[in-house]
Amino acid sequence: MAAYHYTLRGLSRHGSVSLSGTVATGKEVTLEELIRKIGETAGEELDPALSGAILMVDGKRVDWDNQRGLVLSDGSRVTWIAPALGG
Repeated sequence: MAAYHYTLRGLSRHGSVSLSGTVATGKEVTLEELIRKIGETAGEELDPALSGAILMVDGKRVDWDNQRGLVLSDGSRVTWIAPALGG
């Protein structure tokens, strides 16, 4: 069994969001699959391409458009940081 840790900070249609947790799966997953699973947990449709979010895997920034198919290792930590809004 593989487990992945996540932290999600930003805004949603319901206000500010701050989530962290662990997703356990029976197999390795891609970054895209994990983001989908986190969205299901949060009750949100998460789309890094539209949000301008910064995504990091194990402390290294990743490019969503080019690395969404990245296969995560057991124990990987994914961090999602949404940009600040306002003016």
